[in-house]
Amino acid sequence: MLALRETTSMSDVYSIWLQPDHDSTEYRRLSGLIDDYSHRYDDAPVFDPHITLLGGLSGEQDTITGTTQTLTQERDSFEVSFPHTHCSTTRYQCVFLLVEPTLELLSLHESGVEAFETAGEMYVPHLSLIYSDMSLEERLELVEEIESESLPEAALFDTVAVVETTGDAKDWETIAEYEF
Repeated sequence: MLALRETTSMSDVYSIWLQPDHDSTEYRRLSGLIDDYSHRYDDAPVFDPHITLLGGLSGEQDTITGTTQTLTQERDSFEVSFPHTHCSTTRYQCVFLLVEPTLELLSLHESGVEAFETAGEMYVPHLSLIYSDMSLEERLELVEEIESESLPEAALFDTVAVVETTGDAKDWETIAEYEF
């Protein structure tokens, strides 16, 4: 476990992220693309490539990290495919890679829903490439541009991170990471 913060308040909000192998070519390619877009668009922050398993969690940091660590026990890394690039009308799903739902991914998500006793909302796994409030026209143009780039078709995911996601994305902070 990598602990980066020692204090928390009850108003902090946390997310649980599934991340690709940090040493992989796929991670470096995705991270580089996210970084490029953050320089190209003024309102786009840098963030680590990830698939959000759960978001909007509140509570004691120790409880959240402990529950997350338990979720990763007796699990193996697994590959996730990215069949298409899409966009939506929200800032945090501006332009993203749609993720092919696998048994491993959906099982991990469902285990998280049960462990954190959260409402089982509709889960659409995706890997965001940019967070921005750009116009829909710009989003669609970016999707076309990305489709023509050489993006990884899949990546091996081997890490679950607890990220404090209170406030702006530029202020988000990884609290702990657990490898499968």
